[in-house]
Amino acid sequence: MTYRDRTDEDDEATPPPRPPPHQQRAQRIRRRDRLCTATPPPPRFEVQAVNLHQRGGNDWHSGWLEARDVACRLMTPDYIAPHASLDAFNCPWPDCQAFANQRWFAALASAKGQPVGVATDPPIGFSKCDRCRRHAIWVDTVLIFPAVMTAPLAHPDLAEPALSSYNEARAVLSGSPRASAALLRLCLQELVGQLGAESNDLNTAIGDLVASGLSPTIQRAMDALRVIGNDNVHPGVLSVKDDPATAVALFELVNLTVQTMVTDPARAKELFDRIPDSQKDQIAKRDTRGGT
Repeated sequence: MTYRDRTDEDDEATPPPRPPPHQQRAQRIRRRDRLCTATPPPPRFEVQAVNLHQRGGNDWHSGWLEARDVACRLMTPDYIAPHASLDAFNCPWPDCQAFANQRWFAALASAKGQPVGVATDPPIGFSKCDRCRRHAIWVDTVLIFPAVMTAPLAHPDLAEPALSSYNEARAVLSGSPRASAALLRLCLQELVGQLGAESNDLNTAIGDLVASGLSPTIQRAMDALRVIGNDNVHPGVLSVKDDPATAVALFELVNLTVQTMVTDPARAKELFDRIPDSQKDQIAKRDTRGGT
């Protein structure tokens, strides 16, 4: 197999400079909105058109929609999941993950002595990250290498050791959703400790936070993580093995908890600290009168 349209200059060229962060964010939003509201485009790999009639256009259409739905579920203004219809997304290589332009190539197969190749069946394509210069392999518009991390990135305010557990759960999700769910339960246990819960029993710790004023929304998120993560290490009970949507949703619950319990209070405190001390004294007197 050979790369179509690939030249030596591709490997020797210097990666283009990265635009400012606000421009990168705007680009990500535009690409997310374009993909998540689009109808299936023509096949990304030109050679795929040769096989569409034989393989059945409806099968390709259904596969594209399924991959699109998964990708859109993971997309935020700060993360664009890899997808075969995009020319830029977050690199699937774990040690890169940069939002970067992707160059696309189609794989051809040729018999010995024949200068012109023919399309592979199923079609195989390659995307090349402009940032790390490495290739990803796609079969029939599905990313197969490197092993795609279909879970969203950790919230930037998730601290260690919960962050390590989250990233480990993310790394094993595609291979073992049950192991991923169990690791997210550990992540939650480490997170509630950082939020002030002292009990080593997760159920008790969540109850202590509820007694301290934990919102019902976050309580439900924590209990969902606790129950699903625990049940997946026992046979015959709730399992995410055949339910990837639930497995991905568990990561979203962790990030929701961090946003609500860590990020929002910190942001509110930051803004309140900008108020002059004289105004803070008046606020304190007001609250004291309200409590008498």
